[in-house]
Amino acid sequence: MASFALITMFIVGAAYYGAGKMITRASSGEHRIIHGNPETALGLAYEDVSFKAEDGETLRGWFVPAASADVGVVTVHGLGANRLEFLRDAKMLHDSGYAVLMFDCRGHGMSDGSGRILRLGIWEHRDVEAAVAYLKQSRGIKRVIVFGCSQGATSAIEAAAEDKDIEGVIAEASILSPRDILTFATRRARPYLAPGFVAMMTWIAVWRMGGRGMPGPVDAITAA
Repeated sequence: MASFALITMFIVGAAYYGAGKMITRASSGEHRIIHGNPETALGLAYEDVSFKAEDGETLRGWFVPAASADVGVVTVHGLGANRLEFLRDAKMLHDSGYAVLMFDCRGHGMSDGSGRILRLGIWEHRDVEAAVAYLKQSRGIKRVIVFGCSQGATSAIEAAAEDKDIEGVIAEASILSPRDILTFATRRARPYLAPGFVAMMTWIAVWRMGGRGMPGPVDAITAA
């Protein structure tokens, strides 16, 4: 079963790459080194922060305060990336009057966890909810918007579907649903493997990630 799951994750990863949404991954268990920060790159004052995810993992990031604490933006990077993905956007957001929290999802950057596998936001959306809770409870931010790219966009949408504390979502290049990944993986693998086998093993992988029965982003938006 373990080898089947490995095959499935390779197929799903290939589908994501083929769709132009995969970012180069580092080796499992190795955290990518962060270079630069809001002060050296943008001249913005910031703080190193950390907070706990729902399951106890420690998530780390940068908090860039604003003159008013009314509205804050949480940025959510894509697969294999880290908080730096939104560094150039931080100045625009800050200059517009928003506080900004750029954080590393689990297994990325300086946050706890190992591996950068494709998880379709199934786990990461909980990290987004923890980041929103941090801004509201620890920083006194009244309204929070989530800004995500690729897998981060998927995570942002999934989080907003569950967390009423999220006031708005900016989603760039999200998948529509796990079904899209399934369909693409099946089409890519057809010359090599039976489509039925690919479909079965892909859904097993989604089940093992805890995503069985979980609505995709397009379903969450439709229901909103």
